[in-house]
Amino acid sequence: MPFCLLRQSGADSIAPRTHGILLHTRRLTIGSAPWRHLHIPDDDVDPLHAMLRVRRWRGRLSLAVLSRKGVTVNGRPRFRSAVLRPGDTLEIGNSTIHIETPRDAGIAVLRISEPNSPVNRSAAARALAQPESAPPAMSAWSWSLTLAVAIAFLLLPLAGVVMPRLQKPLRASNVLPSDALWSPGPLHQAHQFIGDDCTACHRTPFQRVRDAQCTTCHFDVQHHVDVHTSDVGLFRGERCASCHFEHKQPSALVPGDPRECTDCHAHLDRLKAQQQVRNVSDFGADHPEFRPSVLRNVSDATWRPIRLDRGDAEHFIERSHLRFSHTQHLNPKGIKSPDGERVLTCQSCHHPNSSGREMLPISMVRECSSCHSLQFDEHDTSTVVPHGSLPALFRTLQEHFSRQYLERDTQARDGSIARRPGAASEVMSKAQRERARSWVDAQSLTIARELLEKRVCVDCHEVSRTPGASGLEQWRIEPVRLTQMWMPLARFNHAAHTTQRCTSCHSAAPRSENASDILMPRIAECRTCHGGVNDSKRIASGCLMCHQFHLSGRGRMAPRPPTLNAAASPDAERDRS
Repeated sequence: MPFCLLRQSGADSIAPRTHGILLHTRRLTIGSAPWRHLHIPDDDVDPLHAMLRVRRWRGRLSLAVLSRKGVTVNGRPRFRSAVLRPGDTLEIGNSTIHIETPRDAGIAVLRISEPNSPVNRSAAARALAQPESAPPAMSAWSWSLTLAVAIAFLLLPLAGVVMPRLQKPLRASNVLPSDALWSPGPLHQAHQFIGDDCTACHRTPFQRVRDAQCTTCHFDVQHHVDVHTSDVGLFRGERCASCHFEHKQPSALVPGDPRECTDCHAHLDRLKAQQQVRNVSDFGADHPEFRPSVLRNVSDATWRPIRLDRGDAEHFIERSHLRFSHTQHLNPKGIKSPDGERVLTCQSCHHPNSSGREMLPISMVRECSSCHSLQFDEHDTSTVVPHGSLPALFRTLQEHFSRQYLERDTQARDGSIARRPGAASEVMSKAQRERARSWVDAQSLTIARELLEKRVCVDCHEVSRTPGASGLEQWRIEPVRLTQMWMPLARFNHAAHTTQRCTSCHSAAPRSENASDILMPRIAECRTCHGGVNDSKRIASGCLMCHQFHLSGRGRMAPRPPTLNAAASPDAERDRS
């Protein structure tokens, strides 16, 4: 609806001036704000003081009062809405608005009278009425200082960029300030050997440090993914400096913010289709269940780690070919040993390495031999068979019974001349040698059968017999392969958990009766102490507490620099394969 505003200024003068303007709007806003349709520059007027609109019925004006100060209508203050007619007068601040009879149908005519007294004008209007002051003039000293700063900080450094030969002389001279003024902070302790040589990393002026400068020293750093796969394309836009920040205070070359990892790992399925790695955003709230990796015998001599899912109960076992019961060995009443009853604990067999982070592999000689003896003659403590080789076991038995055969009184056994140690050497006949070999083999096989099928070996190993075979070849002992790296992509520090009992995490161990049971803890057992980064009640655990970005065996982040002899490196052949 059009509004015709007739603004009349200089009402106190002899010849007042009138200016008209036609506005097409449904609502006419009135206030002290300069962007209102009707601007009234007065301190007593709010930025949005009132609003006028035309009623659809009969074309009358409707006044909406939006200020607590109200509007004077025909000499009476109004604080609410009102219907206006031609001839009504509004007073808002120092302005008077007369509602005139419309000259054309559908056009509301308003005549605004404003006194031209500077006393009634607002402070903003008085400030705008003042003439602008002249800008301050620069003295000769100001121009000289400006020129000196431009030469010292712009022209001379630019000359060193344009003419590289001037870089070292200018840096060594006292004309230019030290480069340390440009540095946002000192170098990290690991990089302090660089000293003041900024060009060691900042090769090109006004450009960010490139990955090539980092890999000049860190050429052996491994990638996060296999460099021979298309996954490398996911990191094409990333730089070393995207994660490793220098000159920061406090300096931290390896950031601990989990968002560095979860920016990708929270939605891996969006980055790559058919992704086996599951999404994770927070250890305490959004982390998948642990999936341990166990060794599996894929062929006669090949064992490979295979990741298992706890939801697959049929295959969630370790086929190590070992017979072992934790329940029996952790019996609080003790177990039988050569020295009597002995009470074992977890520390009796599981020993940490020198760093304390990981456990040493279980050894028969170190952990088991104190209770499990390999003695086959209870009357002779020196009769011990070797461990780990079936041919060596049978060879030891043959040597023992061969010596026993020669030391016996053979004359009483077969009527021949006795052959004793130290006596004159006599050559045995063919028949005597065959009888000796037959007796030795029979005794060796008898003891071997007892060791392999009744006691000693069968206590811990899976022993099978080959149908139709005879002699030593009739037995087969399945090789034992115990998993050492249950989570190869994670790190765990046993030394940091020495205050906890082993069964606090491995709670199922005292109840396990089979070596095939996987006793690795579930994530729920870790969450009793560890929570997300924002968890105030548990240990705040970020991604880098258990994981690392650069993974071994993935390939280098960048090719080896040509100045180094890559062919002579022990890793060169591995990288070419």
